[in-house]
Amino acid sequence: MESKLPRFDASILGAVAVGAQLYELSHAMAPSMPVYHQHIPFSLALHRRHGDPHPVKREDGSSFANEVIVTSGHSGTHIDALGHFSRNGCLHGGRDVSEVETRDGMRELNAADIPPSLQPAVVLDVAAARNAGATDADVQLAVLIAAAFSMYNRLVDGFRARTLASPEAYRARAAEIASHGYSAPPGTPAPPSEG
Repeated sequence: MESKLPRFDASILGAVAVGAQLYELSHAMAPSMPVYHQHIPFSLALHRRHGDPHPVKREDGSSFANEVIVTSGHSGTHIDALGHFSRNGCLHGGRDVSEVETRDGMRELNAADIPPSLQPAVVLDVAAARNAGATDADVQLAVLIAAAFSMYNRLVDGFRARTLASPEAYRARAAEIASHGYSAPPGTPAPPSEG
C-alpha cells in the first residue's frame, strides 16, 4: 500500500499562529494499557540484548538491542479510518469490502488516506482548577461547555453563518450572559447570589 503521508505539505505548519502551542495527544504504549477484549494485548520484549554474542566479534566493543513489538491496530491512541467499519459487507460510500480489503490491509479508505490534523483546541488545566477549589462536577461542566462551544463554532463555520467582524461586538452580550445566564432575556436583573 502506498502511503499518502509523504505528500503532506509541511508549509501548513507555517500557518500555525505565532505563539500557539502544539500538543501531541498520544499516550505511551504499555502492557498495562486498556485494549478491547477481542484484540491482542500490547507487548514488547527484547529479542536481542546488549552483550548478546554477535556472529562476528565487534572490535570496538559496541552492541545493540532489538525489540519485538506485538500489538493490534486498536492499541493506544489511534484514529479509525473510513474502512474500519462495515455494515452488510459495505464500507463507507457503499464500497464492497471485497473490493478494498486485502491480506495486507485496505487498498483504500485506510489511515494512510487521513492527512495530518491540526485543529484549534481548548486546553483545560484540571490540576490548576482543582487547586483553586473546583470539584469533579465543576471540571465535568467545564469540559461539557468547552465541547459544546467547539461544536457550535463548527456549525457556524459549516453553515457559513454571517458573524460580526470584531469580538468587541460580542462583549456587551457576553457581559449580560455572565450576569444573568443564557436563558434570561437582556435587561433581566441578576439573580441573588448563593450563600
